Amino acid sequence: MYIAAGLVLRTEADRDVVSRLRAEPQSELVGTSSGFSVAITRYSQAAFGGLLYPVLLTFFAGHKRWGTHQREIYPPLGDGMKGVALLIALGALVALTQHCAVATTSWTPPGMGVNYGGSLLSTKTMTPNAAVKLMTEKQIGMVKMFDADSTILKALFGSEIEVAVAVPNDTADDWVTNNVKRYLFPGGVKIRWICVGNEVFGTWQMDAYKPWLYPAMLKVLIALQAQKIDNVVKITTPVNTGDLGGSDPPSSGFFKPELVTLYRQILSLLKATGSRFMVNVYPFLVAEQNDSPALAQQAQFRDNLGTYDPVSGVFYTNLFDKTVDATYAALNKTGYPDVDLLIGECGWPTAGSTYASIATARQFNSDFTKRCLSGQGTPGHSNRTLGCFLFELLDEDLKETGPGPFETSWGVFNATGYPMYDIDFTNTTFFQADGLPKRWCVAGNIQNEALLQSVVSSVCGFNSTECLDIAPGGACFSPPSNMTTTQLHASYALNRQYQLNKQNPQSCNGVVVTTDPSFSYCKFEIGTKVTPIMGPPNAISPAIVSRPLTGLTVFVLIGMLLFTF
Repeated sequence: MYIAAGLVLRTEADRDVVSRLRAEPQSELVGTSSGFSVAITRYSQAAFGGLLYPVLLTFFAGHKRWGTHQREIYPPLGDGMKGVALLIALGALVALTQHCAVATTSWTPPGMGVNYGGSLLSTKTMTPNAAVKLMTEKQIGMVKMFDADSTILKALFGSEIEVAVAVPNDTADDWVTNNVKRYLFPGGVKIRWICVGNEVFGTWQMDAYKPWLYPAMLKVLIALQAQKIDNVVKITTPVNTGDLGGSDPPSSGFFKPELVTLYRQILSLLKATGSRFMVNVYPFLVAEQNDSPALAQQAQFRDNLGTYDPVSGVFYTNLFDKTVDATYAALNKTGYPDVDLLIGECGWPTAGSTYASIATARQFNSDFTKRCLSGQGTPGHSNRTLGCFLFELLDEDLKETGPGPFETSWGVFNATGYPMYDIDFTNTTFFQADGLPKRWCVAGNIQNEALLQSVVSSVCGFNSTECLDIAPGGACFSPPSNMTTTQLHASYALNRQYQLNKQNPQSCNGVVVTTDPSFSYCKFEIGTKVTPIMGPPNAISPAIVSRPLTGLTVFVLIGMLLFTF
């Protein structure tokens, strides 16, 4: 048995485990849940076993009821050993108290979050408290900020939302102490990422910050290490896919030659600290900047339409997957194939462009969210999960519109928090459950407008957010040529009721059909809503244990000390 600084290692194997854990970069806490739950760090598992086990043995060896049985495993502690037992127990108490105060785990959380810029770029102010409440109600598990606004961070106190804060392009001095460490306490804010700069290599930055990015990242890392929170909070920097020198086909992806040396410095830092490479991916902008209806179609997640990579033989159905795999190829060519990705921004606006509408935004952002929550990875790297931040939570009507008028309309919710369309952040999806056949309930040839409208009102309500697809601008608002608007809305409502009742014939007040009534972006779903477990199989949730000792825990430990004597 080995005793060192109050930590008791029961066997040589136990000592090797702790030594290895201390030496490892500790780069992963794998898996996810609905954005929050409890995970025990690998270090705490080893340390807790080493600390508490001998204390329990000390108690049992001196207890009349358990002493005989326990002595078969451990010899009884004589009087001369009671001082050692006391030191062990006190060491356990101190170490466990310190460990519970600030958990020091490293992690990479696959999951889904949103970008939130506060209210500075909006005339319709939504308070940070209201925004946090909205995210909590929608079960959004992560949020990425563009600064470290104290009002937003204070609103996040006690929430389970994982947070990414940002260091401005022009400063890093004393930033960790003032904007991160002060919020890391039990019941505080779960800050997990620090984004140093934002798209520093973009041509619009005019190379103003390029020489300073790596030194700034290094400076922040040193500050994290000094505060002993570098295993809790990871550094990264958001980059733009415009940094790619080529991306078609995806297997040929590479970074621009003038950026390779800088990228190698950054990637070496990310790999050494177990962090992820954050990249902003915008398929919408590809279609917009090229003014291409064909690219707008390719940008959407499609089931069968797509192209093959002639080199890798991988089939791609959308621009997002192609861009991400091109980034993986560029990382490989730069010498860092094992650095994982975090999607810092990706989304689709609802207005301001020929290719932007509520219907197209709902379609893309819903499919993007499902992809990120599924743990599937990409066609070329299916075993590598992505963490993702949707752009963005709220519309910002004061945002600069240089790139286009669509810049004010990226929000899933408007500036007051009302949903622009229905989107599910919990991976609760319609699916063909329990062997349900391909059947739908529609209005058929019913012509009575008043009757049809009463159907819509009874299922969806007058001001409900449950049927946003048939609200103005929704994917199912405008009908095809063979039916009226009211017929379409009634059919949508009837099918919703039919599917939620698992296709019970009594629940269809219209006509049951076997031909899919879906058209364009309007989808008539099959099945009931369920919430599957997110993330890869056998995964552990990406939350940090950071709780003070309860009164009961302290009482039990003190009781153990008393029973020792």
